[in-house]
Amino acid sequence: MKHIGLTAIIAFFFAAAAHAATVFIPIIVPGGPAGLPPAKIGNYDNIHSVAIISGLASTAAIRGGPGIFVKKKEFDIQDWKLDEYVVAAATDYLRTRFVVKSVKYDPAALRRVPDQAWYSGKNAKGFLSTIPHEGVDAFVSIRAVENGLSLQLRDQLPSIESAQYQIEIIDVRKWELVANIPSQLLLRVGAPASFPIRLAGPTLNSFNDFVPDDKQRMQLQSDMLRLVSTSLVATLRAAKLGIELPPPDARKIVAIPQADDPFPNIKTVAVVSTIGDQFEFRHLGFSIFSNSDQKISIADWNLDDEIEAFARKALKDRFTVKDISFDRAALRGASLVDAQHHYNPSFPGLSASPDVDAFIVFVKHPIELLSAGAATYEGAGVGMWNHGSWVDAEAVNQIYAHYAVVLIDAHTLKPLATAIGTASPKYAAPRPRKDVDKSLWTDKALSIPPNQREEVHRALIDLLPDGVEETLLRMDLTGMTIDDMPPMPSQVSAP
Repeated sequence: MKHIGLTAIIAFFFAAAAHAATVFIPIIVPGGPAGLPPAKIGNYDNIHSVAIISGLASTAAIRGGPGIFVKKKEFDIQDWKLDEYVVAAATDYLRTRFVVKSVKYDPAALRRVPDQAWYSGKNAKGFLSTIPHEGVDAFVSIRAVENGLSLQLRDQLPSIESAQYQIEIIDVRKWELVANIPSQLLLRVGAPASFPIRLAGPTLNSFNDFVPDDKQRMQLQSDMLRLVSTSLVATLRAAKLGIELPPPDARKIVAIPQADDPFPNIKTVAVVSTIGDQFEFRHLGFSIFSNSDQKISIADWNLDDEIEAFARKALKDRFTVKDISFDRAALRGASLVDAQHHYNPSFPGLSASPDVDAFIVFVKHPIELLSAGAATYEGAGVGMWNHGSWVDAEAVNQIYAHYAVVLIDAHTLKPLATAIGTASPKYAAPRPRKDVDKSLWTDKALSIPPNQREEVHRALIDLLPDGVEETLLRMDLTGMTIDDMPPMPSQVSAP
């Protein structure tokens, strides 16, 4: 089978970014090595007052280079005041259970304390005892570890921003390490936590001798504040402190200020969907010999009309949406990547039009369903996949809609923005998929009964509106945007 995984998707983003006319939508993507470091969770019953200290962000690092010749250069970010933000934000959360006391300390000195002092607990008193702690039961230390705040440059791939730190709770009375929780990210209810990383935008893919210019510093500051803010909530949640925290899917949707609209010259658009001609029934067995892939025609479902209707509803407050004539049959062959999954956009059957400013096109896009050893199985368009285990032959049964959305200049036919279809945070998976009853699966797709066929159609219609609206929202095409920028330290309530 053809395959595309996270690496290929990242490569797709990078390759496309080489086209100056194209804007790509970086989204926080949980990932990293499998499995977070284990957390130590202690007993907090006798802790009533705490002091919060942060040694997270006196410096940040840019890393890169081939093989063992990795180059690393740190630069000062104390003017970002991230430690001040972290203490203020953590204070707001912890004061829902604890008395939080303000203390004076040196964040840079905290950052320099060797890891062994914290892991063993034997040497923690050396630094912490120099901090005033009268009336404090425990220190809550938020301290960078390993690479801390860093940007990893990668050849022909987008850079990765990461925030590696730990929350450590130290009993001041015994100078013992009560809890130790690695930084983590959790953006969706029901999803597993992951390492806090973020795909960087094109402006952060290359540097002059690993030194950021003013524009790159501003972008890094914005990105790191977002990443630290989001991961701080998840890491505090993992500490199980019994404090009040926003849910993983909490977010604020706000209107895009006119001055910040990324597409100010686009007033009229046409919406075109090309994914609704066939439905896949894909069974992934225990070997390539037990796999099966069947496709049925769903022309009678008028699925493209329904997708276009969902999109029009999401776009109506931002654009005037018009109908245009186009060759839908020819446009069924539209794609963003070639057979080797290299970025190579093609839109046969789409002609330039003077009637609208831009086209918004939904195209099938291959996305990973399952990775098993060296093989990665994918699905494109709409379908259902079934995969089991030796214990339960139908352990997984999901409807999926795998597509990309492309904003295309209607006069030049050049792509202006692209995003892979994504689901809102109410779904545990980032791609538009959902579990469905095993009764909807069939290994005889060509003879599927009409009533079962209609149930499959209804399940797909239940899934599609969420992904269509979410993807257009993230592309800033609905007139609204996700306000994920936390307030700066001066705007956060002080300890």
